[in-house]
Amino acid sequence: MLYVNGKLHSEKNLPGIIHFDENHTITEVQEYNQGVLHGDHIQYHPNERQSYQVRYVNGKKEGMEKCFNSSEGEYVDGKMVGKHWKKHENGTMAFLATYDKKGLLKEPIREFDENGQKIAEYSRNPEGQFHGKFQSWFSDEKLLTDGYYVNGELEGEYVQHFPSGQGSFFLKAFLTKIDLLEHILPTMILDKSWRSFTSWMESRKESMTSTTKMVKIKLSETFKNDLIEGEALGYFEDGSEAFIRNAKEGKPVGVQKEFYPPCKGIKGTLSSLYFHNDKGELHGEQKSYYPNGIVQTSIGYENGQLHGLKGLWDQESNLLEEYKYIKGKLEGRHFEKDQEGPEIVYHYKNNKREGPHYIHYPLDVTEGEKVKAIEGTYLNNKIRGKVTEYDPSGAKISITAYKNGKKDGDSELFHRNGRIAIRLTFKDDLREGSSYQYYASGQLYREVEFVKDQKEE
Repeated sequence: MLYVNGKLHSEKNLPGIIHFDENHTITEVQEYNQGVLHGDHIQYHPNERQSYQVRYVNGKKEGMEKCFNSSEGEYVDGKMVGKHWKKHENGTMAFLATYDKKGLLKEPIREFDENGQKIAEYSRNPEGQFHGKFQSWFSDEKLLTDGYYVNGELEGEYVQHFPSGQGSFFLKAFLTKIDLLEHILPTMILDKSWRSFTSWMESRKESMTSTTKMVKIKLSETFKNDLIEGEALGYFEDGSEAFIRNAKEGKPVGVQKEFYPPCKGIKGTLSSLYFHNDKGELHGEQKSYYPNGIVQTSIGYENGQLHGLKGLWDQESNLLEEYKYIKGKLEGRHFEKDQEGPEIVYHYKNNKREGPHYIHYPLDVTEGEKVKAIEGTYLNNKIRGKVTEYDPSGAKISITAYKNGKKDGDSELFHRNGRIAIRLTFKDDLREGSSYQYYASGQLYREVEFVKDQKEE
């Protein structure tokens, strides 16, 4: 990166930013003028051919933007003009939009699936916000969503249909109009997480109950001053409960319950149980559950801050993680068991690592015996003193001295028979001074001198 007066800046043939891959091949260049994009922005394939190109003038795109073989569009003074398109990997059209010379859409934007079937049609205003009718479709051409936007905000009824035979429910009860735009629309199109929602338009309703029902899916809410008030209920396709939530002036308060979808005739299986205070902050013990009823997580809160134990278990109730918080800061023993099986323990004081640290081998490596792999000590969030490493039988592999998180002092490595294999000294994480290597018999093999980690000949 090249800076002039603290700002990214390009000079002659030297771009402001150059990115390289692990083979030191250029992957991207960007040109700047006093901290503002100005000039070419180019990306490269590993074979050094261009994969993307666009030019900037005073921070705004100008001319053709090309992502070779996959998308193309023209810009004038930062505005889209003409035809803009994107293609799927199989070459079929994925996105198509046409703009006039002023950057205004000439017709609705259309999106297509890999088979060429139209899956969405909508418009945007010059600021890029949804504006006007918004519709999307299933791959079988049946309507998925139907709504209307005015400058990025839903207005009137927004409806989503469900695929035949599939159930769903509302995953977010406390939504503002902005929440809906940011959270529901992207997921429903990209992730195909089917949801439904009925929005409201009548201004400042003192009391209103809204009920949405589609393929036996129902949401019941009460509004006051355009904010959710009281109990909100969600139901699965068969009429069983999906969630029970409580709100005051649009904020979650009291008990919030989520349930798993019905499975093999079993209904009402709790998936989560959360508690909030009158300010909408998490307060008390928050829990989530596996479908078999086993606790998955348990997290303590006090007025929105982590406070108390935080635990994670597998579906057989084996502990995977356990921490303790005091007013948002880690305190005491910190345990975790990673996916490969080792158990790791730290200790904390006032949110900093302090005290003994050790790692145990997975039990399947040590034939069921609990054996330390590493042990050491932290002081003020940095490893300090001797760190000892063991093999699965419990025999020492090495002992290394640390100071302020860096190797500093004597270090020894051992043969399998317990005799010293190498003895050396570190200073500020670098090898320094004499290093001795020994045969397993204890006889000296050779001596080597180091100066700032470099071997002296």
